[in-house]
Amino acid sequence: MNKILLSISCLSLVVMSQYMGAQNYPLSDPTNTGNWVLNPDVSDEFETSTINENKWLIQGRNGVYQSNFRGRAPSQFSTDNAKQENGKLKIETRWEPNYNFSPTTNANGEVYQNITTAAVISKTLFQYGYMEIMSKAAKAEITSSFWTTGNQSELDMFEMFGDPQPGEANANWAKRLKFNMISWNPNNPYYLPDGNGPAHTRNIQANFNTADAFHVYGFEWTPNYIKVYIDGVLHPNGSILKSEITNNGTDNNRWVTDVPYRLWFDSETFPWLGLPEAEDLPANYEIEYIRIWQSETLGITNFSKVDHSFKIYPTPFDRSKIDNLKISAPNASEISLFNISGVEMLKINKTSEPFVLQVSNLSPGFYFIAVRIGESIKTKKILIN
Repeated sequence: MNKILLSISCLSLVVMSQYMGAQNYPLSDPTNTGNWVLNPDVSDEFETSTINENKWLIQGRNGVYQSNFRGRAPSQFSTDNAKQENGKLKIETRWEPNYNFSPTTNANGEVYQNITTAAVISKTLFQYGYMEIMSKAAKAEITSSFWTTGNQSELDMFEMFGDPQPGEANANWAKRLKFNMISWNPNNPYYLPDGNGPAHTRNIQANFNTADAFHVYGFEWTPNYIKVYIDGVLHPNGSILKSEITNNGTDNNRWVTDVPYRLWFDSETFPWLGLPEAEDLPANYEIEYIRIWQSETLGITNFSKVDHSFKIYPTPFDRSKIDNLKISAPNASEISLFNISGVEMLKINKTSEPFVLQVSNLSPGFYFIAVRIGESIKTKKILIN
């Protein structure tokens, strides 16, 4: 297993403006019985005027296409269709027949035409935790999706279809969260191109239209289950148990999610569900926030085989006795300092051993120092007197 990662193993940040008041943890666990720790590398309030491209890849930026995916024909991803506005991330779908589609067809010969969408992807991988998103689906015949990819598998927390055509067969699509576990491993009997479909799929039906208003969707992802919450309440059909999916371990090929993943937010066209017309667009899939917590009770510090431990001294730091902190860490480290609210105060590359960090100008209080090696992060809390 490729165990890259995992950000912020001891970071007790009380970060972010909170949903409907002073909620520091998942909406379903406000007292933090799960010992959740926020992972800021894959969390965002989207409050600034531009997307943080140190954290997120806008699919297609500088010609980079994660998983070589340019969009589901006839739509194609455009970097112009992802933006931050009014404290929200917006994935816009546009009617653009004159767009410079490139390529003009996909590998199956299907034509890209008329419709542009967008995808935003995390640059950091993570494994297991509580994924929470506050969002509103686009009101059009277009999907609004929250999903992941990594190591030959895919986990779709939801695919929403915001405005299906009227008809009895389509009646529940506007309320549906389509959940999938998908294998992209040719050696897995549930490999999707072999025609077997997802290793597991189910429809999670909300009691509202997903494009009508913002709601909070939570997904608790562990080695043994995934649980789906809507507005802080466990859905009656939202307990996906490994023991049930694999028939008590006799078909473990179905449980393909025990790998590090990247987050995706995107909109796509699904021709078999229906396609939007010019008069239906533009339409926006809007995200108020995305927060990823991880739990020390899952042993997240054990996912990396490499010990990237580091030392900080002196601690606590007394400015009356010494001017600067010293950090002993592996070479090629990137050092970041956060205040107690999770605001990054500085980021700097380590240039000496030990590295001298100037903190004499900081106000007294608690801070967090994070040392990154590649995509692995270790974090420690310090007190400055």
